[in-house]
Amino acid sequence: AEMMKDPSTAARIQAQMEHMVKRGQDTMKKEAKATMNEAMEAMANPDAMKQAAEMMKNPEFQKQMADMAKDPAFKNYVAAMEEMMQDPSTKSRMEAMREQYQGSQL
Repeated sequence: AEMMKDPSTAARIQAQMEHMVKRGQDTMKKEAKATMNEAMEAMANPDAMKQAAEMMKNPEFQKQMADMAKDPAFKNYVAAMEEMMQDPSTKSRMEAMREQYQGSQL
């Protein structure tokens, strides 16, 4: 607490904390992007998509997803996903997978 009385020390500590938070956010974004890339690769597999469609019909799975959506860490994944969707190649891959998924629902 003594350190915080000195304005220059307080400013330096605050800058270090802000830097650490930023690095943590960047790391989480990178991890979220890696996870989404893995998921997209799995979704390219028709068998995996069929299993995913079955899982999504399960009420217990739907409840788990709703609970997960409330988790603050999940919001970071959503933010990373939105950022990824700005990339035209990612967006086109997602659209192709959505069409494939919708085709498998018939």
